[in-house]
Amino acid sequence: MPVDKKKKFFGDVEKLRLDPDGVDGAGVEQEVEVSIPAGRPSPRAFFRVHPDPAKSLVTTVIVDREEMRNDTYIVAPEMRSVLAGDLRTALLVPAVTMQGVRSIWPIILPLAGRPNRWHERARVAAERAKRRWVRMTADVLLGTYRIYEATGEWPEPTWPDMTIGELLEMAFAGKIIEDENHPLARQLLGLG
Repeated sequence: MPVDKKKKFFGDVEKLRLDPDGVDGAGVEQEVEVSIPAGRPSPRAFFRVHPDPAKSLVTTVIVDREEMRNDTYIVAPEMRSVLAGDLRTALLVPAVTMQGVRSIWPIILPLAGRPNRWHERARVAAERAKRRWVRMTADVLLGTYRIYEATGEWPEPTWPDMTIGELLEMAFAGKIIEDENHPLARQLLGLG
């Protein structure tokens, strides 16, 4: 007669029992955050932006809108003249949701003489998010974002003790165009 494995395993439940007073995550380690997303906060999430200007960076980026991915790449200074036609200037700011999800939000800055309501409103939302929990949703009919402030009292966000460089390293791993060998640079330059 075959032995029922479930019955055999659960036959002595006492060997599985832990003392509830002695449980302190026995054998479990907290995962170390190794990457964070780079992108606009979810339209359903209330978020905050780090208020310290030293924790943000204005730099050049390329936003790859192929296949609806909207991946953002940082462009190294030595590649700016090579990729000039595809560059945008962006303000990169650390953001965190009420659920503790951290990200780097690339806020595209307007081109000289060409204001953009979407980008301008995103900057307004980021400024408000330095002091209050906000949520930002697209209103296509209005042609800009709507900004909502949380009405409840929520605790201040907990920010990681990291430099902007460390945060950017986590958010842009593999997404820094330093030379013509980067796959996106090769594509944009027609190098195959």
